[in-house]
Amino acid sequence: MISFADVVSLMLTFFVMLYAMSTLDRQRWAQIADALSRRTYLPVEQVVEEATADYSISTVFRKRLVNLDYLHAVLEEQMRLDPAFAALRLRREEDSVVIVLPAAAAFRGGVEIGPQAQRGLFALAGLLTHVANPITVVGRAGPETARPAAFRSAWELALARAATVANALNEAGYTSPLEILGHGAASQAPTVEVAVQYGVRRS
Repeated sequence: MISFADVVSLMLTFFVMLYAMSTLDRQRWAQIADALSRRTYLPVEQVVEEATADYSISTVFRKRLVNLDYLHAVLEEQMRLDPAFAALRLRREEDSVVIVLPAAAAFRGGVEIGPQAQRGLFALAGLLTHVANPITVVGRAGPETARPAAFRSAWELALARAATVANALNEAGYTSPLEILGHGAASQAPTVEVAVQYGVRRS
């Protein structure tokens, strides 16, 4: 009995024999080969890994604690050379470097910062951007300080001025947290002080 496999083998043999006995149409074969050679190949997409470096802007300019004596020397030199700091004063204390804004020169009556002080704060923010030292902004005013009617006490005015200076530093590029304080019993002329301390920043 002939199996299915035997039938398939016989048919395959028959077609191979027919092909062997036939004459190849060379012209038609050449056309098929030419058509195949002109086939459009889709480009192969290559994945290129993004270049990385051991050092970048974020790694090189990492914030770090700065020695206060060094910071004081840098600020002193910059304030001597740059007219933008004309409205600011510098003071070295035992545990901090203090940049002082006299209220009479820095503010227009209430809490609006004048243009000269604004330029000084912008320049100061650029210097403090890469400093990791904790910074406190302290507003000082006294009972005799002239204040707009909107502020019921010298403390409110001092705190509002400190917040205004802190906001100006943030807008100028200083993005680290700032501690804001107000003192309403100051005996000296009203000021806002930006005190840079040495130590770990409190969260």
